[in-house]
Order: sequence, then structure tokens, then C-alpha cells
Amino acid sequence: MSYSTVRVVLLAVLWRSVELLPCPKSCSCGGTYNNPDHTVSCNNNGLAYIPDGIPLGANTLNLRGNILARLHPGPFRRLHDLKTLDLSANKIRNIADDTFVGLLRLETLNLSANMLTSVSSSLFTGLRNLRTLLLSKNPIVCIGKEAFAPIPFLRSLDLERLTHLRALSRKTFAGLHRLINLNMVGSNLMAVPYMQYLYGLEKLNLSNNNLTVITASNFQGLSHLRILVLSSNRLTQIEQNSFDDLTALSELNLSNNSLKTLPFGLFSRMTSLTKVNLRDNQWQCTCEITWLARWLRENIREKARDLCGMCAYPVSMQYSSLCEAPLDKLKCLPPQIIDQRGSVNVSTGQTATLRCRASREADVGWITPNGTKVKRGSFRVRIKLTHDNTLNITNTSSADAGKYRCVAKNQAGVTTLDTILNVTGSILPIASATEMPVEEDALDDRLDPRICTVDSKIFNTQEDDIDLQSDQKSIPLPAPTRDSSDNSNRRTEPTTVNVKNSPVSGNSRGSFISYYRKYIIASVSSVVALGVLVFVIFCLTKKCSKWRRKRKIVRERWDRARKTCARGPNCLKGTEKEEPNELPDVYSACNGGGVLAYPIEETIV
Repeated sequence: MSYSTVRVVLLAVLWRSVELLPCPKSCSCGGTYNNPDHTVSCNNNGLAYIPDGIPLGANTLNLRGNILARLHPGPFRRLHDLKTLDLSANKIRNIADDTFVGLLRLETLNLSANMLTSVSSSLFTGLRNLRTLLLSKNPIVCIGKEAFAPIPFLRSLDLERLTHLRALSRKTFAGLHRLINLNMVGSNLMAVPYMQYLYGLEKLNLSNNNLTVITASNFQGLSHLRILVLSSNRLTQIEQNSFDDLTALSELNLSNNSLKTLPFGLFSRMTSLTKVNLRDNQWQCTCEITWLARWLRENIREKARDLCGMCAYPVSMQYSSLCEAPLDKLKCLPPQIIDQRGSVNVSTGQTATLRCRASREADVGWITPNGTKVKRGSFRVRIKLTHDNTLNITNTSSADAGKYRCVAKNQAGVTTLDTILNVTGSILPIASATEMPVEEDALDDRLDPRICTVDSKIFNTQEDDIDLQSDQKSIPLPAPTRDSSDNSNRRTEPTTVNVKNSPVSGNSRGSFISYYRKYIIASVSSVVALGVLVFVIFCLTKKCSKWRRKRKIVRERWDRARKTCARGPNCLKGTEKEEPNELPDVYSACNGGGVLAYPIEETIV
């Protein structure tokens, strides 16, 4: 090795060592040259700004638990080796564009328990290699379209406890094709967000929200999903074919909901499903539940049968496990199709509506004239099967004419009904009934900006809601914009969170109790003061009334005495100054020298 080469190596080692020597006064720096994980810890130091002098070779920068309020470009621009940045439990409200530019190797960014109210794509500029993003416990009101597009390699996204969330764009998750783990526990969801961009998703946690219905289009395209958690919601209905695309699902949690039954054959295409949690529901063990009991016996291992759930109806089967339900007592009949329309006539270009209603719980589907089975919940084709088993064909042409067969089946049998569609006046180009897809970019986002107005009260309460201790604990994944059934933008009211199920931090609960304790004390004090005032007024009123009555009686007696006798020197002597309290003796007053003022008439008998 030449002298020049040795000198270059020595200079590189010396420069690398110099890089590791400086450390901010309020921080602690760890690691050696042989240890590539160089950590700079500035936790809980009351920092209001990013300290200067952070070693350029740092791999981990921990700024958790400070009072950072704003982030500007510059402090992170030279930290090219940084892989983990923890900014959690601060008071960050604003992050300027290009703040994280320069963090070319950053893989984990923790912004949880701050005061962010919105998420936009400009926030993540320069973080193309980011793998894990944590935004939990922020007062985020809205998340716009393509908010995470600059981080296409993201693998894990934590949106837990976004209790102020009101709206999600239909394109919020656009570009996250590599996302594996999505956590939205307790985020005020009234419906499942639009997730058809996440076709690589493997773990999805939507527990502790306000979901009431699962539609057939909610989980379309999630063919790699392995774990789905829908526990502790308010589910009352799961539509037919809702899980048809979840062929890789191995674990499903539907516990602690309000389900009474499940559609016939809901799990028929879920060949990998081995663990199902159905506990704490109101299962009605009638004919419609027979298929589920049989499926659980055949597909669930005995050691996992304690998760099957219990029958709530009828009374004779209460507290019986679904896995042990006596199937011989559940007598079933094949479904009957109520609608009996033999033909439907429409003109070219109009919308044809073919109805098929079954008399009891059944799996209802349609077969087109060319033998294609219509998939429920599809939104990209002109032929669409709605949640009530109605087949809608828009922009009809002569190619749509023919015989459509409705098939209704349950555990007892199959019933079919054929309907002839006649299309007259063919003036449009012929098109295939199952083609003509809708362009992806043509999907209307329809996110109303008025929903995203930030209430100033959020900042007043959020400062007390940051729980530094609870955030240190990692919460495992398996366990809220009201989104319409056609995957339109989600919309919710911020006050619709289920308080019983929503997680509340320790400091938040303390401030809540303190606030209402003061309110109760003030209310009680006001009531006591008002009671004392009323009591005093009542006493005064009663005393005055008694005194007035007594005075009136005395005055009446005195008037009668004056009319009885005349004034004399001894009759009413001294009464000019004060009035007597008692009635004077008329005879003694008059006969004692008094002279009557007027003659007394004597009655002669």
C-alpha cells in the first residue's frame, strides 16, 4: 500500500472521529466508531428549538418530550446518516415545507402526540426512503388526497387515536402500494376509508371506532391481507361478498359488536382463514346461522373454539357456543324469490333495473347472458350489483339484451329466477356489458374544505392531552368522515366518538376531571347561596306579616274603645304619644271623670 493511500485512510478515520466528538450540551451522545448505531438523546429537556452541534454521523436523534412548536428547514439538512428521528410528545403545530429535505436515509419518523391538525404531501418531501411513520394522538382534522405520495416505500403507518378526525379524501392512501401495516384504532371512523390503493396491505386494525356496516366494496383488492381487526365497533351488518377478495386472510376479529347473523357463505372464499373471533355479539341461532356453525366446526381448530361466541336467541339455546350449536334442531327451507318480473323493457342509453329479493337470508347473485357472474360492489363497470341485490345496468345498448338469471341459495337449497331484458332503439355504438371501465383519475374526490376548518379550542385542550407516559408503551396492531357506500369521501362529526371505547390519555382524563370538579363546586356554591337568600327573604316576609296582623288587631280594638267613650282628662290620657297595646276598660275610663263627647241613648224597658 502506497504512502498516499495510507494517508487518505488515516485522514478519513480522523475526520470520522472528529464528526463523532461534538455533542450538544443539553443532549447525551452514545456510540463508538465500531458501533454504527450512534444515538443522540435530547429527551425531556424543555427544548424550544433544535439544538446546534448534532454530530453529522448520528444514526438516531431523539427529541421526545420537549416543547418544540415549529419546525423549519435547516437543522436536519446535513444529517445524511440519520435513520430514526423521534419528535413525539412535543407541541409541534406547524412544519414548514422542505423541513426534512436532506434526510436521505431516514427510515423511521415519529410525530405522535403533537398538535398537528392536517397532513399534506409537502410535509414528507425528501423522505423517499421512509419505512415507518407515526402520527398517532394528533388533533388531525382532515387528511387530503395523496398526502403520503412522496413516501412510496412506506411499510407501516400509525394513525391511532385521531379523535378529531372528520374527513379522509378518497385518494388519501394513493401511492402507498407497498404499505403492509395500517393502524387506525380509535380514530373516529364512521365507515371504512377507501383502501383500494393498498393492495399490498397485510395487517389492518380498525378497532374501537364507530363502524356500523361493512359493505362489499370496503376491502376489494386487498388480496394480501392476513390480519383484519374490526373489534369493539358497532357493527350490525356485514354485506354479502364483503370478504371475497380476502383470500390470504388468516385471522379475523369481529368481537364486541352488535352482530346477530352473517350472510350465507361469507367465508366460502377465505381458504386461509384459521382464526375467527366472534365473541361478545348477539348471535341469533336460527336457521340462518346453520351454515356458520357448520363452517366453524369444519375449519376452526378445537383449541380456538372458545372464540366462537354464544347464542343469545332463542331462549332454549342461550349461552350455547356457536361451534356446538345443535344443527339437527335448526330446520331450514330453500329461499323463495319474491320479485317475479319476467321481462324488463328499456330504451338504448337508459338504465335498466333488475330486482331480486329473497324471502329469507340467502346468498343472492346474478349471471349475465354471456355467463359472467356479477361481482358485488364493483364500481368500475356499467353493471353493478347493489347491497339490496338489485342489478343496475347503466347506458344500456343492444349488447346488454338477453336473459339474466338471479340465483338465491342457502344451506337448504337453491332457487333461480330468469328475467329477460329487452333493449329497443339501438342508436349508440355496441359495447360489451362487462367492460367500459371508469378511469381511475375520474373518481370524484369531493372533499368539502369546510369540513376541515380547525377549531381554535383544539389547541386549548390538546396541550393537556399529551400523555408522555402512555406514548412510551408500544401498542400491538392486532386488535375514525363518514364514507358512503360508493366510496365517496368520508365525513364524520368530531363529537361522535364512542367515549366508552375511545382511548383517553392519563393527563387528558385528569384535566377533564379537574375541569368538571370546578364546575360542580361552582354550581353547588351558587345553589347554596340562592337557598340562603330565599330563606332570609321568607323569614323577613313572615315576620313582617305577623307584625302587621298584630298591629291591625290593636288598632281595631282602639277604634272601638274611642267610639264607646268620650274624651276626658283621664279617659285617654297619654295616648296622644303612643297607642295602647290592649283595649282599655270603657266604663272605668269614662266613669273616672271623663265626659262623653256625645249623649248616650238609654233604652227604657
